Amino acid sequence: MLAYKERGKSYNLLMMESLSIRMELTLKQQYYYRNLLRGYKGECKLDQVTVRLNGNFLVLNDLPLLAEGRYFQIDTLIIGAKSVSVYEAKNYGGEYIFKGEDLFVARTNKLIHTPFNQLDRLLICTRQVLAELGFHLPVNGFVAFMDPDMCLYQAPYRPELLLSCKLDKHFANVASNGAPLSSRHQELAFQLCERIAPEPPYKDLPKYTYASLTKGVPCAECGSFIGALPVARSRQCTCEKCGHQEPVVKVLCRVIEEYRRLFPDNQITTTAIYDWCGGLFTKKRIRRVLESYFQAVGTNRLMTYI
Repeated sequence: MLAYKERGKSYNLLMMESLSIRMELTLKQQYYYRNLLRGYKGECKLDQVTVRLNGNFLVLNDLPLLAEGRYFQIDTLIIGAKSVSVYEAKNYGGEYIFKGEDLFVARTNKLIHTPFNQLDRLLICTRQVLAELGFHLPVNGFVAFMDPDMCLYQAPYRPELLLSCKLDKHFANVASNGAPLSSRHQELAFQLCERIAPEPPYKDLPKYTYASLTKGVPCAECGSFIGALPVARSRQCTCEKCGHQEPVVKVLCRVIEEYRRLFPDNQITTTAIYDWCGGLFTKKRIRRVLESYFQAVGTNRLMTYI
């Protein structure tokens, strides 16, 4: 079943992904980027399970909202006939131990954010938003540990705690209790998507300038820069390192969006994108994509795109 709202990479993850390829990150920045990426992969693993639900549910992935002016994010929200369920995905690897309700790294005894406290805040915020929208369905919450190789010691018995090995059974049980939805449920999903809030930028985002970033076209799969096109009129870009292939049009749209995200105040022109791509594509090819997928502004000599 397709999700009502699909998951996408967050603004901070997209920014760190681009900057990790085009500049040197500090160890702290690398650590932040790895955590973002690991978290995103864990959320995608959860999507692979929720996609099996039938049409009696509406699945909204990656839902950033505001509750009384406070930003919070729901990894996965599922609307059923009689209740709403929210899921917090954790993609921790290694060995962890519970001491009471606090979670620690077993090897170093480092305290991790207590997942149940996070879940409690998530439930409070979700109920506030639903009440503001005029919906009073019960809200259930779960913490899902997605890595099958994670070892969790002395975990308390909590129904809201889902290990990777429990997910299939949990969602099979959810599906078995499904019932047809009404237009009221569709309206709730629509209104939640209408309330999506912009993600606050990471306060320690690396400082950069246009001149400081490496120009070129990175592979979408491995991040290596693509050296050259096989032939001038090729419709596919092939990464020499990993062999990943991607249509030229898709590649160009991807790097144009990256340029716009990194330099929101810069004008998008054929010459600017030609330079950003390191000369990999001809200006004629770039112009064709800009004319087809972006809105032109200005005259021919001063043409920019939005």
